Amino acid sequence: MSRTRRATANYSSSLLFAVVSLAFGFVATPLLLHWLGEERYGAFRVTSEWYGYLNFLELGLGGALLPLLARAIGSGEVHKVRDLLAAGMRAYARIMAAMLLAGLALTFFITWLVPVRPEYAHDLRIGCLIGLATLLWLPVSAPLRAEADARQRSYVINLLLVANSVLVTAIALFLGWRRWGITGQFIAIALGGAFFNFTLVVRGLRRYPGLLTSALRGRYDRTATSEIWRLNVPTYAMDMCGRISLLTDNIVVAAILGPAMVVPLVLTQRLPALLQGHLQGIGGASWAGLAELFARDDRPGFNRSLLELTQVVSTLGVGVLVPTFVLNRYFVSLWVGSSRYGGNLMTFFAVANAFLLAVMSLWNWVFVGTGQVRRVLKPMLIQTVLNVGLSVLLTRPLGPVGPLIGTFAGFMGIMAWFLPFELRRTFGIGLSGLLATVLKPLAVGVPYSMLLWFLVHRWPPTTWFRLGLELPIFVAAYLAFAWLFLFTTSERHRWKSRVRLLVIPSVPDKEEALAAVGGPEK
Repeated sequence: MSRTRRATANYSSSLLFAVVSLAFGFVATPLLLHWLGEERYGAFRVTSEWYGYLNFLELGLGGALLPLLARAIGSGEVHKVRDLLAAGMRAYARIMAAMLLAGLALTFFITWLVPVRPEYAHDLRIGCLIGLATLLWLPVSAPLRAEADARQRSYVINLLLVANSVLVTAIALFLGWRRWGITGQFIAIALGGAFFNFTLVVRGLRRYPGLLTSALRGRYDRTATSEIWRLNVPTYAMDMCGRISLLTDNIVVAAILGPAMVVPLVLTQRLPALLQGHLQGIGGASWAGLAELFARDDRPGFNRSLLELTQVVSTLGVGVLVPTFVLNRYFVSLWVGSSRYGGNLMTFFAVANAFLLAVMSLWNWVFVGTGQVRRVLKPMLIQTVLNVGLSVLLTRPLGPVGPLIGTFAGFMGIMAWFLPFELRRTFGIGLSGLLATVLKPLAVGVPYSMLLWFLVHRWPPTTWFRLGLELPIFVAAYLAFAWLFLFTTSERHRWKSRVRLLVIPSVPDKEEALAAVGGPEK
């Protein structure tokens, strides 16, 4: 399978995962709210995010493995890949032990970190202990997942995540209906994780027979270990910044305003967050291909591909997020009731943050995939401090929207202007061309949002049929306009060529490469 087809499969499978997650979450959330109550549901969500902080102990190993594996796979060094995987497994075994100890300590203090009524305390602690079971898979599954991503086989991971989502939701609903409370939700996560990890591990060990034995007995080139640890520090710091920025919102709201106030924050962001994950999937599906171009020293192809991907992310982002901003109030009201809607201001910042995160995640992937994380580390640290500080300061006076405003200020104050300049300095990407790929879709999206706002408030969608009809129409109308007026003739021709290549599997890879860049290499 060629690079373009793999990227398309990766992206399509991430889209499938987003659709399945939305559909099952749509059905499950109101039922779980009814069976668990807002306090236990909010406590479960906040506790899950506290346990997300255990990943800080991962020390950036996954991020360090990705570019090393991509480089070894791209150059056909099979033995190097095996050495890296074996070294990664031994390193993750030590990390798992540290995570388990930290998880036990977190469980001991959990009712202080997530205050609940006394009758729910035991339920919360038992659920936390069950949730720790998923860590047992880490030493084997984490390196093999990194290998699949580096080999541009993320579609395998995404399809497993689809099955995992279905399984977890089904078990969570059943145990919620049986009144198993918070414990039942963690059981669902543990069983779903067991299915996902077991399948991933069996597939990986079949591809690399004897790998587990090599890892256990230390039969591999130890230079692989030093390579991983040399790259892990900047990767770890960057990963920590990202996790803090994403995981603090609910924790800050729960600590200052109480767990119940997390509910409108989570539910109002539900649709924008799912679309954000879908948009970020473009970068996740394409970074390995970009890293391959960089490793081959194809700088023109690398720069052209990044500009095209930025244009796609920006155009799709505006196309799906503008209608979401206008219709989110009606979506939440029909879904779980208007009393759980966090307000238009919350929706605006959720949508704005989703757009910014999608674009900047793509640009960050470029530095991660080429092993140049240090170039963006310092501004990421500054952004994280600004984000968390403002989130804490703004939550009490402004309510649950405070952390979203803090996130937006962090993006706009630091990374939104730093990354374009750093891309120009590091890779020679033209600043004007890069910014145009982002600003042109926004220039059309602002007046388009005003038009939709007028139409929707004049004729509000009060039924699921109306909402389900208007949302895709609004998205399609913007994308059609963008295709005709924001894309040039040559850009439309290149994308048509790519689509034809995807549906005609007999086209040879050389011809695909020529069409992808618009002509023969010079």
